[in-house]
Amino acid sequence: MLNIKYYVLTFVLGLIGALLFEVFNFPIPWLLGPVAITFLVQFFTTVKMQWSSKFRDAGLILVGLSLGSFFTPTIFSILPKFIWMIFILNVVLIGCSILLAWVTAKWCKIDFSTALVSSIPGGLSQLVIFAEEKEAINLSIVTYFHVVRVLLVVSIVPLLMSSESGKLKVVSEDPFLGVATIGLIICGYLGMRLAKFIKVPVPALLGPVILVLLLNLFQINHAVIQIELLHVAQIFVGCHIGLSLKRKDVQLSKRLLIMGGVSAILLIGITMITGYLLSKMSNLTFETAFLSLAPGGLDQMSLIAMNLGGDVVLVTLFQLFRILAIYFIVLPLLNLTIK
Repeated sequence: MLNIKYYVLTFVLGLIGALLFEVFNFPIPWLLGPVAITFLVQFFTTVKMQWSSKFRDAGLILVGLSLGSFFTPTIFSILPKFIWMIFILNVVLIGCSILLAWVTAKWCKIDFSTALVSSIPGGLSQLVIFAEEKEAINLSIVTYFHVVRVLLVVSIVPLLMSSESGKLKVVSEDPFLGVATIGLIICGYLGMRLAKFIKVPVPALLGPVILVLLLNLFQINHAVIQIELLHVAQIFVGCHIGLSLKRKDVQLSKRLLIMGGVSAILLIGITMITGYLLSKMSNLTFETAFLSLAPGGLDQMSLIAMNLGGDVVLVTLFQLFRILAIYFIVLPLLNLTIK
């Protein structure tokens, strides 16, 4: 039941978390602050909070509109240079995930299909939806593994980045929520709706990205999302992540609880190694290479890249390729083996 006071309370707590992280100079304060405070309040107090996926989508629309500004026509000229590395390194990461799933299935004594869907680093919401549709897959295990991985990746990855990484900077002379900005946001919403209709992965993010890319391609002037709106967007996304793991999701065996964290840390370690190799094989910084392969999801990694000064375009392309490979190759093959 909709109760506005719980939504307001959640947003206020998220804002407090962001401001505290900002004061103490923690990385990505406007995302990690809300994640931390909503997660801690939910697990260690009786305070009731509510959040909606519509708020998360609203935040992602704003992030997507801002990300889109990085996508200029020049991306079509640089893509051939990196396509083989995108393919090889994502195949390596997916292969490691399959091996990790086999170990998880054996040690935790669960079926391999549940372990595989739990271990594959794809989109959180999409893989949970896939699990919901299959009676043979344990939904609680899948949800726990993916949410723990997202929480750990979003928390740990920024700490592993260079201390010299810059803070998010958005230069805009447009008035706050001026007519042009409101018009762009409306177009971003329509872009999300169209992306959902044609089943684009992470439509709330990629729909607006594609929209701004097309505007840039045809050299159509448009507004720029202001830094204040991006702060609000990150609070919206952060609150959603922080509340993703419910208490009922941790009512699992000790082996599963341990393996959820271990598998996430192992994937981060594998990502660090492959990211280092990618940075050596190319002219990419370690930050860009690491975020391009990190198992945290397209939306989170693109947002972190914006904050930490990574190459947003390449991070988004690498992450998108893995999501497409999982959706169009791994899951269809898995679907054939599950009743």
